[in-house]
Amino acid sequence: MKKACIAMILLVLLTFFLTGCQQAPVADTASLEDYLATVKEQSEAIKTALAQENLTQTDMNQKSEELRALWESALNHLLDEAKRTLPEDTLAQLTAGQTAWQAAMTAAVDEAGKAYEGGSIYPLVVNSEAARLTEERVYELCEQLK
Repeated sequence: MKKACIAMILLVLLTFFLTGCQQAPVADTASLEDYLATVKEQSEAIKTALAQENLTQTDMNQKSEELRALWESALNHLLDEAKRTLPEDTLAQLTAGQTAWQAAMTAAVDEAGKAYEGGSIYPLVVNSEAARLTEERVYELCEQLK
């Protein structure tokens, strides 16, 4: 009887150690700095292509959209991180600030594109301005999350 109890306890302990503590996996193990370094590297590659490659206007418009989407994705990543980690009162302030920033950014992008409406360069101008402003916002949010 004593041997059976010891064997049962050993079996339970062995099962526990082999399977781990059953914690949920961590979704993102990279630090914000590592994440932003990767985004910055991708951004620089797109900016270099825009500045140095012999691209058609359509290609430049597409590259500028890639740049805009890259920084929007980074912004959304940081906002998701804020929702996950910040206390409710701080998150409420951040959300209000984000709403104000979004309105100001939209107005600035619209203003930047006014002179080019209807032209083939219009997407490049508005995407580039949106990417620039969003990149700035990403770094502002990163500082707030530290």
